[in-house]
Amino acid sequence: MRWADTRRTSNRDGVLEEAFDAAFRALDPGHARRTPLEWEWRTERVPGGAPFVTLRDEAGEVLAHYGALGQSVRVHGQLLRAGQAVDTFAGAQLAPRARAAAFQAACEAFMEEHCGVGEEGASGDPFAFCFGFPVRPAWRLGRAGLGYSVLQEFLQLTRPVAEAGTARWDLDLALDAPWPADLEDHFAREAPAVAFDRGPAFLSWRFESRPGVAYTRVLLSRGGACAAWAVLRERQEGAARVGLLVDRFVPLRDEDAGWALEAALDDCARARGWSALALALGDADPELTRLQQRGWRPAPTPYALVGRSFDARADEDLLARELRWTLADTDLA
Repeated sequence: MRWADTRRTSNRDGVLEEAFDAAFRALDPGHARRTPLEWEWRTERVPGGAPFVTLRDEAGEVLAHYGALGQSVRVHGQLLRAGQAVDTFAGAQLAPRARAAAFQAACEAFMEEHCGVGEEGASGDPFAFCFGFPVRPAWRLGRAGLGYSVLQEFLQLTRPVAEAGTARWDLDLALDAPWPADLEDHFAREAPAVAFDRGPAFLSWRFESRPGVAYTRVLLSRGGACAAWAVLRERQEGAARVGLLVDRFVPLRDEDAGWALEAALDDCARARGWSALALALGDADPELTRLQQRGWRPAPTPYALVGRSFDARADEDLLARELRWTLADTDLA
């Protein structure tokens, strides 16, 4: 393959979708073909944008592809743009060495076009950093050729569902109610210093418009004002049904809200017949110790949060120490 005979494109078509399925089917024989609705949700409806670069030969065959889902991240009062790398692959038809070279070329093309120092979080701004949650073998390729670093270890926490009778404290519970009008202001005021942003557009896209996936919203309020929330979905583990927390937010200084959310999660889990609850977070999460005190037990996973910064306001040391994320910021929710 002569790289002079390749071209970059940024249009989604049937050829790209077929190449995607072939690449992921080669890695996972159980890979399920993505529906047109899922493709639309992932590429056309993302509030923060979903740019990508596809490397093709002169005949239009896909050699490699690199894409990202745009998100906003709060960094000590500033709103920056970040890109979660998704659907990155090299053509299954290529020999191993050519596959690695094509993959790196697509990644470099994406970074050249979409990464750098931008303004305050606008959807058209460059990504201040790109990140992903690969298994270790995939990360090694990024480390070798693309300058990625491990930022945080990916932990899974689990706890059994408690029996009935846990105190509710002084908060009001609503399941699957509309998002509170003050949620965005509440998050901006109470969020950790470095955290992925939460607002109505992101939450609606992530948990209400995704085709074929059902989520449960657990909303807590105090005096009519937003206090805490969580979003769950069911996961099957052998014969057991588990409630997976894909998103959660409790202000660090609101101990009552933390305990009330635990009680609300138990109520929700018992009503659905779940035997346990599970969530994921990074080893730098400020709530890790507090969650363990509430009965959650951590275990390592094959994944890690890896990334590369392009903006000194979100340098990799800062992200490794302080970035707070949930499963909603991954491709695993």
